[in-house]
Amino acid sequence: RAELDSLKECLAVGGRGETLSQMKYGNSWAADEFARRDDGPFDLPSLIDIESTCYGEKISSTIPRAQFTDMITKTNTEPTVPGTERTKRIIDVPNMHLVESFIGRGLYTLPLEWWYAAGFTTNDIHLVCSEDLRLRGAKTMDNVTRFLGLEPFDYTDVVNEGMYNVAGHKGYDKVTSWEEVGEEVKQTSSTIAYPLSDKLKQELLEFVKPFNERLFKLTGHRCDW
Repeated sequence: RAELDSLKECLAVGGRGETLSQMKYGNSWAADEFARRDDGPFDLPSLIDIESTCYGEKISSTIPRAQFTDMITKTNTEPTVPGTERTKRIIDVPNMHLVESFIGRGLYTLPLEWWYAAGFTTNDIHLVCSEDLRLRGAKTMDNVTRFLGLEPFDYTDVVNEGMYNVAGHKGYDKVTSWEEVGEEVKQTSSTIAYPLSDKLKQELLEFVKPFNERLFKLTGHRCDW
């Protein structure tokens, strides 16, 4: 919730993400692109550097990023209920990237739009949906091979073996059979439950949907989400 609220504010039209990105890159190669998007007839969204403008640097020893400010401050300053103890909240993990951008990492179109703005096209960038590697493995790898200009290869036997570098079997020479993968998914689904209400889930899906549509339009490829 904290990250979703923060991103809604940051990524709004005229919000912090748009304003700070233009300030940061307004005198760079991107200046003409900012102008084209602001003044052009196509109603294009502004380029946004989500990492530096929406997440930024560490706030304090107990507040690692801006989106956690309200959540931590409110909890640590609200009145204590008589007869109970309140544990002060802090977020301190070695790899902040794991928790700072659960949602932002999935807004793939935002960093990709910079590459297309710099002159790259679908001839230079090939989008692969991770679920396609599992559900349509051979066809997906055929497409990658063709895009890279490599010699054709029959991936059928390789794909039929299972998945690679997954389920704790590190290394792309380590195969996990499809049976093992299915069992792993079943166990994970039954043991991990995220406390996400239906209302919040729907709000999250509605928030990311337009970014997904921008991605599909940008790349000319649609994923199953």
